[in-house]
This record gives sequence, C-alpha cells and structure tokens, in this order.
Amino acid sequence: MGRSAFFWTVIVALVGVGLNLRACEQCKCQGLNPVESISLNFDEAFWLGKHPASSTPASSAPDTPGKPAVPDEHVESAPAYMKWSLDTLFEFIKYETPNVALYHAILALGRDTHGHEREFDVSERIGYNITRDLQFSVVQGYRYLQQREIDDAAILGKQEHSNGPGDLDFGIQYRFLHQKECGSPVDLQVFALLKAPTGITNNHRPNAALFETEDQPGTGSFDETIGLSASKRWGEWGASAAYGFTHKGEGSQLFKEGDVNRLSFTGTRKMTPDDWSWKLFLSQGVQWFIENKAVDHGITSPDHGGDFVYAVPGVTVLPNNHLVLTASGTVPIIQQENGFHQKDRFGIQLNVGVRF
Repeated sequence: MGRSAFFWTVIVALVGVGLNLRACEQCKCQGLNPVESISLNFDEAFWLGKHPASSTPASSAPDTPGKPAVPDEHVESAPAYMKWSLDTLFEFIKYETPNVALYHAILALGRDTHGHEREFDVSERIGYNITRDLQFSVVQGYRYLQQREIDDAAILGKQEHSNGPGDLDFGIQYRFLHQKECGSPVDLQVFALLKAPTGITNNHRPNAALFETEDQPGTGSFDETIGLSASKRWGEWGASAAYGFTHKGEGSQLFKEGDVNRLSFTGTRKMTPDDWSWKLFLSQGVQWFIENKAVDHGITSPDHGGDFVYAVPGVTVLPNNHLVLTASGTVPIIQQENGFHQKDRFGIQLNVGVRF
C-alpha cells in the first residue's frame, strides 16, 4: 500500500522517514524527495559540490575572531543560511481495483485483505535548524481513505470513507561528517523519529462497526525510527543513500504493525545554468523496504508485511531561494505482499516548501 508523507526533502535520502508511518507502510515516497541535505538549501548544497575543500561557506567564516565575515570579492559566496522550513505535502494513492466478491470470500476464510480504492493525504512539516547540522521537526498529517465494503454481506460493495488527522511525528537529524576534498568523501548524518498516538482511531463504518486499525487515520501506537544517511555532491550532481529501522508498538484494537527495515537511494542533477534566476532539478530514487508480519490480538498475521521496491522519479523547481516546488511519483517494481493483502498501483506527490 502506499502512504503519505515527506519528511526530510533531500539530496540525502531520508528526510521523509518520519512522516506518518502508518499501517502497511503507506508512504512509499518517504525520504526520496530530491531536494536538499539535512540543513542545506538547494543552492548551498550545490555550492558545496563545487567548493569541496571546505564545509564552511566563504561568507560565514570570519578572518579573525570577533570580526564579521567579509567574503573575498573573487570568491563565490554560498547562499544565506535559513533556519526555518515549512513543507506541505499532498499525496494521491491509487490502489488495485478491489474484487468485492473475492475479497469477501477471503475474509470468510479467516484471512485478511482490504477493499481500498484511493486515498488523499496532506502532511504539514515544520523544521527548525538549530545549526547548519542539527535540525528538529514536527509533522502533522490528515488522511482521507475511500474503500468498498468487503466484510458485511448486507452492505457488500458499499462505498465507505475514513478520514481525519493522523499521528504527530517528532524528528531530529544531526550531520556529523562533512564532505571535504581532503577528508570525508561524503556527508554523514543520523536521524531519529518518534510517532505519538495522537490521531483518530475511532472512525466507524456504515454498519457502526469500527474500521480496522489500518483504515484509521491514526494507529494508536508509539513508533520509533533510527537511521543513518550519506550524501555526496560533485558539480551539478548529487547522490545519497540511507538506511532506517522503525519499531512499531501495539496500537488500537490490539493491533501491532510489523517493524520495518528501509533502504533508499537517490540521484539528483541540477539542469539549469548557474546564472539563471530560477533552478530545475531532476531526480531518480529507488526505495526498498521489508515489513515484518503484524501481530493481531497477540497472534502473528500471515496477511501483513512483505518485500517492496518502488521507483520514485521526481522534478523540483526553485523560483527563488525561499520557495521549493516538487512533484514526484511512486511506481511499484516489486510488491511481494504476505498472504492476500491488497496492492497499490501508483502514487503522486506534490510538495510546496518555504525556507526562511
């Protein structure tokens, strides 16, 4: 299944790991928005790609202690350091068309599947850079899910909706190594995320029964993520790789989602000349994750989790240094679901970011 979110916007591949990690890992685009390193804006990231000898922009290092920095007139200065970021991510997910009769028969055998048709998600992320290398963030999402009834024979095939605010995510990222010509060949950063059970978990179907935990906007569980990412820049190019592990607690209705191992790779290229007032970036990401089986009322479910590989192409436009516009898609390459779980067909993401 696919699901929203965007957490880091990144040339370094895992800013998104913490955006609403919901049931069955709905967010296939997490960490693959082709934008920027942890606390760098686009221009600064690619400035460093052309000036790898030092991790400190020329305009920020004073000649002597206590003296304000005055960049050499012959040295290209890096863009201004921005402390705040505000990102609004819109995501649309289209699932495989549910076969109502078949899915009803699967449920009648005591197995599990879903009748999802499509969903829309909106996530708001606020980030604050304590330094160029340390960032805190908070994310709040909203989910709208449309599906067909496949369980109750009396209303079989009836369209249903579950919507509301999702869980709140808190994140921290720290870059502890900088790419240098005579030093580290890459940037390295660690990240950690905590998802709190603040979202709605009590939506009801037309027959007054609760939607399953996976169909609710929130999960009812505390989830923790920790990971490591690396990025490298050279000229107009950037590349990154990241690994993250997410532990999921027991949520509403005594349902524990499977823990997740996630690996992401992204390549980015700046397409416009340096002297243009606006900038265009193209990217290609690949994300692979393994989700463990879920535990439902203390019993391991054979119909949750699996192996998944998604291609994530993207394009980003910067009209100026403060506005970031990104469009990307998620294309399933491998969806090896355990049991009878429903697959998704594709996803589309649009992100509007502001830096100040």
